[in-house]
Amino acid sequence: MISGINHLTLAVSDLDRALAFYEGLLGGRVRAIWDRGAYLELGTLWLCLSVGPVTQRQDYTHVALSAAEGAFEALAERLRKGAPSWQENRSEGASVYVLDPDGHRLELHRGGIEHRLAHYRARPEGGVRVIGDEDGPVRRARPEDLPALAALVGGLAAHHGDPAVADAAALERDIFDPAPLYRAWVACHGGAVAGYALALPAGQAQSGRRGLDLHHLFVAPGARGHGLGRALVAAVEARARQEGGCYVRIGAARSNVLAHALYRALGYEERAGDPSFRKRLD
Repeated sequence: MISGINHLTLAVSDLDRALAFYEGLLGGRVRAIWDRGAYLELGTLWLCLSVGPVTQRQDYTHVALSAAEGAFEALAERLRKGAPSWQENRSEGASVYVLDPDGHRLELHRGGIEHRLAHYRARPEGGVRVIGDEDGPVRRARPEDLPALAALVGGLAAHHGDPAVADAAALERDIFDPAPLYRAWVACHGGAVAGYALALPAGQAQSGRRGLDLHHLFVAPGARGHGLGRALVAAVEARARQEGGCYVRIGAARSNVLAHALYRALGYEERAGDPSFRKRLD
């Protein structure tokens, strides 16, 4: 199964000119350079610039890039001033379309695929059909779930006596960013979002094993007793297997005996805990 784009190679006619664009204007980081090429990092993208003949394309083929959190507007303005445009934005979401010095078509786009799918669910147009929406009470979270998710995160925090300062904007960043922090699911009951799960990648360098850490699991009090918690855990386990993982790790407060009973019933084993430490960096 393909896990993503490994690298992108662009033919360039003048290496110094291309570096001025991709390093100077876009903020890429040069990692290696030689007479006829260079490797750069653009966020998580490995970009290769290779000196050679450049063929101009006239079709819609282009490369769409994402901006770091909070950097879209500033970068978009730099591109508008520093590079020629090849089309105006006519799509859902914020985009800027520019040409690099060799005429390669680029797009700076804000939002991920879930934002686009949410747009078409709400506004069916042009014969677009959204494929793969899950049936049943548990499905992957969508941008339109953010208000309910924020309320449920607050409910879990209150249950543990913790403050909940994250809002829908922070959850949108951490769940629906093109490089998201969390995998997220929601459970529906009575036609409304009534529970959720958030998971993070986990690993053991010494064994080469990897899995998922079930960071949050919560079902609203009025929706309990219908198997939603079990279904959410099953969704996390399925995703861990899909990603090549061989375990799911769950933490629970010592006082949360109901959660302990659920996890044991699902086959989880309690592990003796070593002390953990945390240092604030803000």
